[in-house]
Amino acid sequence: MGTTYIKLGQFISSAPTFFPPEYVRRFLEPFNKAPPVPFEEVHKILQEELGRPRDSVYEYVDPTQLASASIAQVHEPWRKA
Repeated sequence: MGTTYIKLGQFISSAPTFFPPEYVRRFLEPFNKAPPVPFEEVHKILQEELGRPRDSVYEYVDPTQLASASIAQVHEPWRKA
């Protein structure tokens, strides 16, 4: 599913007075079940977005995510001095 559909599901689950309870329950399920993206893919995306090697900007990026959510994942970077 694309980002738009994910956000639509989040809207439905956060508006229980506008939608049937079974819809709300169903759309609440994936909130805490976002699978982590493999770090190799994160590394590739970082290099593409930065337009240069990740190591030229960050001294270190922790390969273990701090959190993952519906459309994003958080890693702790250490910026070069």
